Amino acid sequence: MRKITYNPKHGRRAFIDLSGRHKPKLHGGAFRMGDRAAAYVWLLDWRMRNPHDHIIVIDDPHREEVKQWAACLDAEWMFSEIANEIWISDSHEEFIPKPNAYPMYHTNMWRIWLWLRKHKICKPTLRPKADSLKRMDQLLHKLKVPRPFVTVQPLYDAKYNTFRNASPTWWQMLASEAGKMRPVVLIGTETSAKQMVTVPRNCFPLWDHALSPMDSMALISMAEAHIGGETGTTLWAPIFDIPTIGVYLHWGDTGGHFPMDCRPMPFGSQVRHMSLNGSPDTVNKSLSLLLK
Repeated sequence: MRKITYNPKHGRRAFIDLSGRHKPKLHGGAFRMGDRAAAYVWLLDWRMRNPHDHIIVIDDPHREEVKQWAACLDAEWMFSEIANEIWISDSHEEFIPKPNAYPMYHTNMWRIWLWLRKHKICKPTLRPKADSLKRMDQLLHKLKVPRPFVTVQPLYDAKYNTFRNASPTWWQMLASEAGKMRPVVLIGTETSAKQMVTVPRNCFPLWDHALSPMDSMALISMAEAHIGGETGTTLWAPIFDIPTIGVYLHWGDTGGHFPMDCRPMPFGSQVRHMSLNGSPDTVNKSLSLLLK
């Protein structure tokens, strides 16, 4: 296990565990892209409220179901200016001792997110990694993408909580109309490329450029606005101060999720919430207001 110490403090010791080794009750411990956005905001808010706490972050970038995100959205990038210690496992089989410290959450992270929506006092300053910003800037130049542009991440291939998915046709209609207002950079998975058979005019799909999660976040941070479904990038966009439209089902429509809420929250930039049950035209009308 690798331990990184930044600036030791002599107040209360507190910890958060992203590895899933010492999970509190009611949390699965699998911190993917969106979960890491929530953890970052929670720790930042905690630090502002508890400036003298000695904060410990535990992470396991080798855990199979999260390593795709943990390798890019690593604890050092996220927490080097917040935490006092970061413990990182060298393998998934390695034993990580539980710190003799106060656990920083006792419930599901998305219940905490619901509380933060009403009570947060933090203002994020985190930005994507410099190498991803440089690489994506070069890619946009190579593809001759005009600026300013809007990023859109269609979501129709979520493997769990499939109520988050809309049809490829729905997203294609949205991208087509958005492209009449601004160039649209389409991000997502290789599945997206297979589903959206016809790419609308003035749209630039980057699905075949092997983007990492950090690359996608770098693109979003360069955009004039972002539109996304119920997925991690939609939470990160406002953290980077990008106007965001989150296209979610209203929570009452799905059942079983109250009192959790994982819609994006504003930190200064505008955030608009639209429903997947609505028309793509409604989303684009909201986009036109953001771009004024």
